[in-house]
Amino acid sequence: NLTEAQVPSMSFAEYVGGSAPQPHFRLSSYPFYCRWILSRLHAAVAETNKCMENYEFSGSTQVIYNFWQSEICDVFIEACKGPLAGDDDSVKLAYRITLCICLDVGLRLLHPFMPFVTEELWQRLPKAKGNTCESVMLAEYPQASQTNFMHDGKVEEEMDIVMTAVRTIRAQKMSYGMTNKQKPEVYALSDSSMHRDVIMRQATDICALSAAGSIKSLASPAEVPKGCGVSVVNESLSMYMMLAGMVDPKAELAKLEKKEADRKAALEKKMQAVNRAGYDTSVPDSVKEKNAAEIESITKELAQIAANIRDMRGAMI
Repeated sequence: NLTEAQVPSMSFAEYVGGSAPQPHFRLSSYPFYCRWILSRLHAAVAETNKCMENYEFSGSTQVIYNFWQSEICDVFIEACKGPLAGDDDSVKLAYRITLCICLDVGLRLLHPFMPFVTEELWQRLPKAKGNTCESVMLAEYPQASQTNFMHDGKVEEEMDIVMTAVRTIRAQKMSYGMTNKQKPEVYALSDSSMHRDVIMRQATDICALSAAGSIKSLASPAEVPKGCGVSVVNESLSMYMMLAGMVDPKAELAKLEKKEADRKAALEKKMQAVNRAGYDTSVPDSVKEKNAAEIESITKELAQIAANIRDMRGAMI
């Protein structure tokens, strides 16, 4: 039986299997992102099999696509870069093992839908000693009940906080016209000690994934420095971004005011169309729904523009 202490001393090829993860797989000592992606892999395996049993093949492909695109590529591979470039060999090994497991299981999961490319890629993975399986086509199809990594609710809850922070920072930077080269200071204000603790523990990765310069957790609004723009995430979390030195408030204010005028004109034109005589009886329901959706979208956009204008004016004080 493998113990947590033995895992870091094993070679990459000895530990990672080509057809299945090795037995007695221990996760508790693995880095946060490794535990998260393996939890998500377990969920992907379970949901894919459930969809296939119900002949919902489009559902299966969507689950697999989301795992590869949104979780492996967008998050885990990005999170790997720092540790793999570091000096801690046991951490590097944990990330390499985790990545190989995800590739192995992920390719077997995808194989029925993309047989040729998965075969080519699977053949290039390192194989464990004693693994004589010659083709991914002959390898066992992943089953959630047979994996040695399980759903980890605590890790996934913490990761939700991390990704909420990342998405909010990215959206803030985009709304203020910042580039990835601009790395602003960010402040996370929360009345939840768990939120603050998670954000500080994962601060380095949040900054890496969102292209922020730094992030600090705050417990009181009085701690927020002047010159920040704010995005309210939910009742427990608000993200403040330092604008001073990052953008030209006067130039950005002029752009925002012009954009606000353009969107107000678009909204007025749309409202005139829906308020004209006979609209309810002569216009198809599909067109009404489209118009209503556009009005809602423009209204939300105007609210965001108004908030950005307030932030810019505040940065000029």
